[in-house]
Amino acid sequence: MKTAQFGRTALRVSHMAMGGIPIMRLSKPEAVRLVRRVLELGINFIHTATGYTDSEEKIGKAIRGIPRETLVLASKSPADDRKTFLQHLDLSLKRLGV
Repeated sequence: MKTAQFGRTALRVSHMAMGGIPIMRLSKPEAVRLVRRVLELGINFIHTATGYTDSEEKIGKAIRGIPRETLVLASKSPADDRKTFLQHLDLSLKRLGV
């Protein structure tokens, strides 16, 4: 899988990413299998959101035990104030297990 530099960071991300919306409809075992297969194929960039029902928990379960430095995770929040955003950030980190 080809990668590219992520903005001005030292991170390298795959040209393709996996989004969290599709796994909302999958069972946890199915979601874990899908995320792990995506990673096997070389996709290292996964994005989700606090509002994507349980996708963060499913992704968190799937990436447990995988070296963190091999993944780039992103989550989104609809918050329009600092306090709510920080609450969403803490919740996302907890759900993702990072």
